[in-house]
Amino acid sequence: MKRQFMMGIVALTLVLISAQPAGSQARAATDPSAGKAGRLIDRSPFAGSQARAATDPSGAIVAAPQGFGDRQNSTPWAMTWWKGQLYVGTDRAMACVQDATQVYYKLPGAVYPDPDPDIYCTPSPDDLPLQAEIWRWTPGPNTWERVFQSPNDVPIPNAPGKFVARDVGFRTITAFTEADGTEALYIGGLSSRSFHGKKMPPPRILRSTDGQTWNPIPQDSGTFLGNTFAVGFRSLTVYNGQMYVVASNGLTGQGPVYVASNPAGGDNNFRQITPVGMPSIYEMASFNGFLYLGQGDVTPFTVWKMTNTKPYTFTPVISNGAYQNPADTTVVSMQVFNNMLYIGTAGVADVYRIHTNDSWDLVVGNSRTNPSNSQLLTSVSGLGDGFNWSWNKHIWRMSVYNNQLYVGTFDTSTQFRNDPGNPYQQPSFQAQLGFDLYSTADGVHYLPVTTTGFGDKFSFGVRNIVATPNGLFIGGANPYYGLQIWQIPAGGTQ
Repeated sequence: MKRQFMMGIVALTLVLISAQPAGSQARAATDPSAGKAGRLIDRSPFAGSQARAATDPSGAIVAAPQGFGDRQNSTPWAMTWWKGQLYVGTDRAMACVQDATQVYYKLPGAVYPDPDPDIYCTPSPDDLPLQAEIWRWTPGPNTWERVFQSPNDVPIPNAPGKFVARDVGFRTITAFTEADGTEALYIGGLSSRSFHGKKMPPPRILRSTDGQTWNPIPQDSGTFLGNTFAVGFRSLTVYNGQMYVVASNGLTGQGPVYVASNPAGGDNNFRQITPVGMPSIYEMASFNGFLYLGQGDVTPFTVWKMTNTKPYTFTPVISNGAYQNPADTTVVSMQVFNNMLYIGTAGVADVYRIHTNDSWDLVVGNSRTNPSNSQLLTSVSGLGDGFNWSWNKHIWRMSVYNNQLYVGTFDTSTQFRNDPGNPYQQPSFQAQLGFDLYSTADGVHYLPVTTTGFGDKFSFGVRNIVATPNGLFIGGANPYYGLQIWQIPAGGTQ
């Protein structure tokens, strides 16, 4: 059974910070297209591309071939709409990389390869096909094109003749307008340091001004960015003309925050702004003229507000995990909606919202008592943890489209689908496998868009939601048979 995707997050975080049959859908390691940009997929003839997603009332359609034709494209980790096209950065072999990381750090119960019968890992993690990819969808011809694939050119320690990709995943993407007016896309990568060690090259940030050609920003040895101990980058955020990014301490994603006014310059243009000793950050968002930071750590979460930049000063807005017990450990999503900042958590999948005066509400989650004044807190929606589904463990992504807030979960029920006994083999449980997606017009009343991963029980998480003029795109994490992308066409809203 597969229970390690996020179930071992606490142990994995502690270790990483202190350090930190071949499937028919799998593309062979000798794929002649490897390393070449410009690989095109015409979505029109793709079998089932226009099929109505099962059990879905919103009109969602499958928008891309699963995994872009490769089951090891596990997650659409980075997604954005830019200059009339949709960009997707992939994470490679999610389950296998996590297993290899747990084995590398000798965590209790760690095993490689993964025992789940629906997950394919190579016999040795040194042979995993980990070249992360960037794909682009053009709405006119309705085609997907691979515009970048990471080179497989980093020698693996203690594995003579074997190499690993320079980027094993792309976790975050954003557009940034530079001082001279140039608008560029930046995408943050993940290195193999999590399971090959800190001697591997650091993660990279790639830059493109046309979406076709991607180059790493400078990262020379001896400079701040060149000497980073980060494993990866996440949560690229633009605020007050500067680019902020979380430098992840480990595979789970949290870490200190870096900033640059000139990110294209790389090297010493970046500096760390969160002080030593401050808990690690996982997610960031600009709201009401300030930058808000969501803590990602093993202690109950805190949402911080950056109240000054000279020096950088951080004030807690929500602390002590909002008094939840067991505690929400991490802020994994943030979204401005109706002039409020909505917060999604992991550990226990709850939703909160912050007002412009920094007061806050519990929106989705079990009732609890504020120990400082014995006040009972109840959710404004009336919904409990995980939208009343205890297997929802993340509020993984949120986005706004057509004046509605969309909220997507990571639903762990898929990982228990083969377990014997109750409730796992009950039809009522099996019928609910797959991520949940909800919508709301007012932040209080929620309607389900799907509670079954649009009918794909292996798509257990909503990793990205992107609003576009061509509709709403939902990116689903599926480490079993490859990522999924759905489109709710313009006019097909809840």
